Amino acid sequence: MDWHPWGPEAIRLAGESDRPIFLSIGYSTCYWCHVMERECFEDESIAAMMNRGFVNVKVDREQRPDVDELYMTACQVFSRLTTGRASGGWPLSVFLDPTTLEPFYVGTYFPPTAAHGRPSFPQVLEAMSTAWQDHRDDVRRQSGRVAAMVRESLLAGEAVRPLGAVQVDAAVDQLMSMHDREHGGFGSAPKFPQPVFLEFLMEAGAGRAAIESAVASTLDAMALGGIYDQLGGGFHRYSVDERWLVPHFEKMLYDNAQLASVYARSHARTGSPLHRRVAEETLEYVLRELTDPGTGLFHSAQDAEVDAREGLNYLWTESEFARVLREAGLEDDVPEALALFGLVEGTNFQDPHHPEDPPANVLFLPDGLARDGWEDLRARVRPVLHRSRMDRDQPGLDDKVITGWNGLMIRGLADGGRLLGRPDFVGAAERAARAVLDGMRTPDGELMRTSRGGAVSVPAFLEDHAFLARGLLALHEATNDETWLAAAEQLVGAARRRFWGEDGAWYDTRADQPDLFVRSRNLGDGAIPCAIGTMLLVLEELHQRTGEAGYLEDLASALQRLSGSFAANPVASIYATLLVHRGLARFPDRLPDGTPSVEASPVELELPPDPIRFDEDGRATVRVGLRIDPGFHVNAHDPGHEELIGLTMHLRGGTGLEASVDYPPGSLYRESVRVHARSLELPVRLQRTGPLQGPYALSVRWQACTDERCLPPDTVELPLPLEGATP
Repeated sequence: MDWHPWGPEAIRLAGESDRPIFLSIGYSTCYWCHVMERECFEDESIAAMMNRGFVNVKVDREQRPDVDELYMTACQVFSRLTTGRASGGWPLSVFLDPTTLEPFYVGTYFPPTAAHGRPSFPQVLEAMSTAWQDHRDDVRRQSGRVAAMVRESLLAGEAVRPLGAVQVDAAVDQLMSMHDREHGGFGSAPKFPQPVFLEFLMEAGAGRAAIESAVASTLDAMALGGIYDQLGGGFHRYSVDERWLVPHFEKMLYDNAQLASVYARSHARTGSPLHRRVAEETLEYVLRELTDPGTGLFHSAQDAEVDAREGLNYLWTESEFARVLREAGLEDDVPEALALFGLVEGTNFQDPHHPEDPPANVLFLPDGLARDGWEDLRARVRPVLHRSRMDRDQPGLDDKVITGWNGLMIRGLADGGRLLGRPDFVGAAERAARAVLDGMRTPDGELMRTSRGGAVSVPAFLEDHAFLARGLLALHEATNDETWLAAAEQLVGAARRRFWGEDGAWYDTRADQPDLFVRSRNLGDGAIPCAIGTMLLVLEELHQRTGEAGYLEDLASALQRLSGSFAANPVASIYATLLVHRGLARFPDRLPDGTPSVEASPVELELPPDPIRFDEDGRATVRVGLRIDPGFHVNAHDPGHEELIGLTMHLRGGTGLEASVDYPPGSLYRESVRVHARSLELPVRLQRTGPLQGPYALSVRWQACTDERCLPPDTVELPLPLEGATP
């Protein structure tokens, strides 16, 4: 199988060989990624089809979140177009036009033979190859349509809307309506921990009994369920059921970083001993199993599968469980221990991919710690069971270091150390922070996103700067060491130079990335918070700690620019809504009030000053000039994609006159779209058809764009001074 890394060489090869790009996006601990690798990519006949018809590219979504975000959005757009329901997942399978990098077909996992309503991967390969060879125009129309919808999705809306208590209250109400009163959490299966929701409710709902109860019940339910590793500590990625019982078994650094902070904060607010224990055990797990002993940096994740069996390391049978305790001299504890960890209730896990395997148990605490003495029992048997489990084959470790995720973990350790009285946690956070600041940079000081074996790669994104800055601010709060505050300020300054847009708000990516067909703004907080929302919180914290007005100015500017998107869905952008909640108390006069900021148009229209005279046949020509500011362009009348807004001109008002326009074709932009830049002259032919009854005007409509963004469409009416026209 001939795989290529994402980059200019693979893109150039695809263009030169006139083959589409097949892009497979996944990550190390993705179970179905491994399944598709074994079933399809390692099959010689399928590999031959891939090599013959495509340039095949692999991307680790954790190294290139920008590429993943772009094409995952395309997957959601494409699935909505084709099935009526947006969906996505990994492995992400994308077929790209090599010239534009726009996707024309997107899916996720494909089996080697058709099954469960999914076409086989060979069928997909054959169909895509045929479409590219025989129906190229249709393919490009489809890719243009999908790409236009992706651009619309990833570029925040332009409308300015007021932000205030309405959005905060709406977010609280919606989350409470989503709250599962029986099992905790928000929504139905599969259930994700969603620490961003918990963080918001803990702050915005403080003092409101129903909200505090919803947060506490959710934290309790997760801590007692199988989503929490009852022996080793730490959380799996999500639960496949609504009870938090059976997890999808990956363990991700970002989940455990955020949840450790949330549980530590909850203990500090409520005094819950359960929440304290979970926070401590989670941080101890990270320091034990996800920390590089040489550097103190944190690894990314542990696999879901062991020996090609999902969750195998974490599963127990009743007989095995009892045997381990008996061999350790704890025979008297066996009956109560079986009850404590839920084994007396019967098996709860059957591998759906291997139905021939016997059923087994995911350990959980069905009765919690309500009975006297059960905490002591757990303390006796847990280390024994954990040592036995560590003698099994262990899940694979994704040992790459991700700067942003390390920032999340630094915050988790700093919060845990400060709130739980654990200076060892604070020390681990400081060690990691020094290692990131010293080791995750190029010789000229450029922050990098990933490293493995000490070799750094991929320039850092806004996410890395924002998450690391927030972690450093948590360290500053825990230590009062001004070093960490200064480092956070330096990071934000570097981020502003690279990710701040001309329109006064942040982008996720840099302006000079030729391998992206859109520079995105992701405003949605999910399992990983969005970078822009996090940076807004960082700016607010920096303003509070330093008093520097510039941080508040940037914060207010970004809120104004992005207010339409934030107001449209306060729960989706929950960090921005949290920022608005803080702003109501701290800077209410800087929250957007719905008044658009004034921005001069980059396009100026010109008409000859003299009255327009007609010849003896009633004809005249007027030339309309457009002057376009440097750095901007406008789409041509026929830009090449029907979804784009092209330049148009229409005659309005009056009778006795017709107009036609000779539109220039424009210049190719990024090899697929036609645009105009600098200046343009539009000849407008006028023809008298009767007595001139005015007034008349030319209505000109255009959309101006830069390489980073598009402004809202603009329409201007130019009065036509016609000689001989009756007003």
